[in-house]
Amino acid sequence: YTGLVFYNIVFRLFFVIAVPLLLLPEPNEWVTKTDWMFLIRAVTIVVPGAITILLGQDMWNFVFSKESFGIIRRFRILDYLDLRKNSRHLYDVSCVRRVSNGHKVVVRESDLYLHWLVSGATGAGKTSMMLLKMIYQILIRRVRNEDALRKEIDKGLKKGIFKLTGTIDEDHPDLSCVTGADEKATKKIKKLAKKYSLAGLTMIAPDDSGTDEVYDLCMALGIKCNRIDPIRIEKTGMLKEGFVGYNPLYLSPDIPDWKKEDEIISVASRVSDVVFSISRSLGKSEFYFTSIIYDLLKATITCLMVTMPIIKDRQATLEDVQAIVTDFSLIHDYAAELERICRKSKQKGFQKVVNTINRTFLGNEKDKIYEHSRGLRLLLDLIINTNKVREILCPSDDKSLDLDKALRDGEVTVINFGLEMGDTDSRSLGLIMLLSFIDAVLRRPRAEGISISPHFLIVDELPVIVCKSFERALSLFRKYHVGIVGCIQSLSQFDKDSSTAYLKTAILNGCAHHTIFGRCTVEEMRIYSELAGIKWEEDELETLTETDKDTGEYVVSSSKKESLQKVNALEGTDIRNSMFGEVTQITVRNGNLYPPIAGKVDFLSKWKRRKIRRPKYDWSDYVTIGSGVKNMLNKKEEPEPDGDNFKDQEDYRKSIFDYYAHHQDPDNAEDIKKIYNENPNSGSITI
Repeated sequence: YTGLVFYNIVFRLFFVIAVPLLLLPEPNEWVTKTDWMFLIRAVTIVVPGAITILLGQDMWNFVFSKESFGIIRRFRILDYLDLRKNSRHLYDVSCVRRVSNGHKVVVRESDLYLHWLVSGATGAGKTSMMLLKMIYQILIRRVRNEDALRKEIDKGLKKGIFKLTGTIDEDHPDLSCVTGADEKATKKIKKLAKKYSLAGLTMIAPDDSGTDEVYDLCMALGIKCNRIDPIRIEKTGMLKEGFVGYNPLYLSPDIPDWKKEDEIISVASRVSDVVFSISRSLGKSEFYFTSIIYDLLKATITCLMVTMPIIKDRQATLEDVQAIVTDFSLIHDYAAELERICRKSKQKGFQKVVNTINRTFLGNEKDKIYEHSRGLRLLLDLIINTNKVREILCPSDDKSLDLDKALRDGEVTVINFGLEMGDTDSRSLGLIMLLSFIDAVLRRPRAEGISISPHFLIVDELPVIVCKSFERALSLFRKYHVGIVGCIQSLSQFDKDSSTAYLKTAILNGCAHHTIFGRCTVEEMRIYSELAGIKWEEDELETLTETDKDTGEYVVSSSKKESLQKVNALEGTDIRNSMFGEVTQITVRNGNLYPPIAGKVDFLSKWKRRKIRRPKYDWSDYVTIGSGVKNMLNKKEEPEPDGDNFKDQEDYRKSIFDYYAHHQDPDNAEDIKKIYNENPNSGSITI
């Protein structure tokens, strides 16, 4: 049928062009008019037919060739059509342009959860040309979503379909304080939260060059950023702006009471595992852990986390753990308090801890166990032996980063583990942060069936702090809408430690996207050439034949033969010899693997680093927390009974509760409100 259609087209074209030319000659006695018309009919039939057959043969050979079959098999219409309903508000990134046509290579948000590996030698431009551009695109999309979310909230408040139950954070306009006036408005709030998702980002780097740039980008875009950085400002010696610490023993105040016991035991196990992982990564024989020493550390952490808030009105830190392990006698008061809690509440999980403490710290063999725990004391001394590390890992409660909250609220955090501090200090800090982040992600709800904000983890110089748990992250993070971007100098960096050598294969297979800069090693040339596979390529073979005749003359004849042969889809020399700013990109779209792409990358433009203006809204008039409270919250002054502002004594007490919740103890605001709602006639509260 296709051939008939094509023949019809050729026939019509030939008829329009050729027939008028053939009618120009006049008939004569040799060729009559009838003969001439028969000739014209034959020509108009035979010539289009011959053309159709010749072109059809070529088309047949092309369509049914192995190369064409491969192209047709790989074709996916959804790779070229974007049918996503909310595509304008998703976190797609495009850092690479094709060398062939300059088109952007777009990686969609869903594919970012399949992880990305960036490989390049020192000075190749990994951070400045790839990471910063990627981070900027994520942050600018977040800004646009935030502004759109603010605008929708403002519209709903003006129309009266939304209400505010408390003050809303201008730095992070989440919908936790926004309620709907009816069921329809409540459904709309859920749709807004899903449509304008606020992505979070965490960057872990070995120095402050990258983290400082990301922090400056956040300040220019008006995004709050947490900064964990042991390096102080050189001229003043002050901590950098936005500095926060991270207490590995920190227990989030948002955790409900019924879940605290399990969470404390989980944190104790996690921190013990982190310390154990650090001991293995350091590769020193004296840092050994028997089951007794492991249980000792876990019991110490659990005991302090439970009792420290009661005895000293603060949360425990690694410095407290170090003090107990150094001097066993210091645990008496904490052990007695924990035993009292166990008798009162009958919590079986903590009773096991009491038994461990009585056996290890207070038993007959405590001197022997103290001697065996020498390696643990040395390791804790190494982890927090400097003021720089102690400032980060042992902060006050109000200066500690809550990783669970950062993931839930989509916060931006930059972490510099400071290679300049020395190998042990920097690796210990980097490992603690990486392992704690992995565990925090695995504690968040899974993305199946619910809407959670995406999060992106970017690790520069990944081999320095990579550990066994990183394999879990590669396998499971996709289910929690967390994408990983790792930077390395070469794959051989993983071979320096036997405990992480096997991770090289896991990372290669676990990352769907690979960006390789020039000057790569021989190993990478071979591996990526093999990963890219083979392709069919047409080869033309020309042969020459010489013939010696009796006359002494030579006759040279040639013949050409075309054939398809298999060749490497990507040659290792093409990767290594890439010029500055040129990369080789291996990527997927909708989970489908693409052929290798020769691309170009460039620096983030200066104008994108400039500070932008963002719309501001004043929603204090919409806060519905009691009559007369609006003025009190605006002035941030404790209210007094006044007939003009308060109708009765009950309204006054409610205002006191609201004021205390929002300005004196914001961390416990929800608990205070709950207590008041249960006991509205109470004159005072105790938290």
